[in-house]
Amino acid sequence: MNQKPTQSSFDSDGEQTVSSERAIPLSNTSADETPGFGSDAKRQKVEEEDEKVKGGDGDVSVEAEDDGTDEIEDEDDDFVEVNQYSPKVMTWNRCSEDDEGYQRYVKKIVDSQGFDLDEDPRQEYLFPGFGVCKVYFEDPQHAHHKEYVRKCITEAIKQQSEPLTYVDTLSANYAVNVGYIYFITFRATQNSTSSELKTFQTEVSHDIWGEMKVEIFREKPQ
Repeated sequence: MNQKPTQSSFDSDGEQTVSSERAIPLSNTSADETPGFGSDAKRQKVEEEDEKVKGGDGDVSVEAEDDGTDEIEDEDDDFVEVNQYSPKVMTWNRCSEDDEGYQRYVKKIVDSQGFDLDEDPRQEYLFPGFGVCKVYFEDPQHAHHKEYVRKCITEAIKQQSEPLTYVDTLSANYAVNVGYIYFITFRATQNSTSSELKTFQTEVSHDIWGEMKVEIFREKPQ
């Protein structure tokens, strides 16, 4: 019984051979066709070899993948024009660069050194200088951050000469640097009998060895 020729087979010496019927060049199945592997020039060479074998009538072609280079270059061009309160300079955030509310927010943060945080808490803006997501504790999804930040605040208050009574947290940012660094704005009263709320900021670092340090603690300037 005659066996129909296959596209490829192995001879007795283990070498791969290609039959004469509808022969497919080995380069067509090379690693150059794998996404992210090989250069565009090699892919073009594969296309040319395919056309030679198929007599120019083949309907299969290998296209170079779009690696998004053009989009990246366009985004980099945006960094050319900046201003003092540009989000590209302050926070590296491009998402809200045309949002007037965001621009006002950034200016207010800079002018108040981070104390005035009375904007809409639903806006997930970034804190200038830290480049990390702001955490607002009105949102239940941030409950795990709230517990940890409270621990940082407690440690900061313990190290102060004047006793403070914690009231609530306004916001907190965190950055990763051989552990975590939290920059926290919170409110407290200066003693148990006073109801006057005062705003404080603290920077607390918690390294990978478990040591917690209070780097900054200050009251909002009058």
